[in-house]
Amino acid sequence: MNDLNDVKVVYETLGDYKDWQLDMAYILEVVHENRQQLCISAMTASEEGEPEETVCVLKKHHLKKVWDCIAKRDATVRDFPAAINIEKRVAYDLRSFNLNSKPMRIFTEEKIEAICLKRFPFVWMPGLICSLQNPRIEPIF
Repeated sequence: MNDLNDVKVVYETLGDYKDWQLDMAYILEVVHENRQQLCISAMTASEEGEPEETVCVLKKHHLKKVWDCIAKRDATVRDFPAAINIEKRVAYDLRSFNLNSKPMRIFTEEKIEAICLKRFPFVWMPGLICSLQNPRIEPIF
């Protein structure tokens, strides 16, 4: 997504302009030991503790509760430009949008609090794992 023509393609693909807005969205991501950010994000967990979907929010301080309920790793809050439909509570990541893109559900503070009550509230997406004990890099909310 480099210019307004790209944004126009997104809107034409997604439907009526009035249903969508451009704004920043936020996810919690692992930072590997060499300080590279990885696309290993915080996800909701199934009843068995398996990853289900990426936790995406519109206010980064909502990720603080996710951080409180997930195994500690070096992590950061990643922001990204998104096409957001507030009514449907979904967002498309404009960094990698294409015709096959799937929307991410937008999690509200209330939804995150309800998930935190589960046995397995949040897990990290499978992938390279960095330090588990005493993370040196903690997200800034």
